Amino acid sequence: MAQWFGPKTAGYGIGPRSWQGWLATAIFLAAVLGSRFVRPETLGLPHWARAAFTGILVLGYFGLIGATYESDD
Repeated sequence: MAQWFGPKTAGYGIGPRSWQGWLATAIFLAAVLGSRFVRPETLGLPHWARAAFTGILVLGYFGLIGATYESDD
């Protein structure tokens, strides 16, 4: 895969490096914030479904970062 994420130019941590990284970050944030407005009970799901969905999103996002990360070494 391409280099979507990499080390920040200032400070510590990882940041998006391409438009694909920024798009993935925006979709991740929209999904997490959007899930706060949906009550699982109205969809016939158990009360813990929101936490499980958020956990799956976080793991998927971190997996995407790991798959598309390239360091400056």
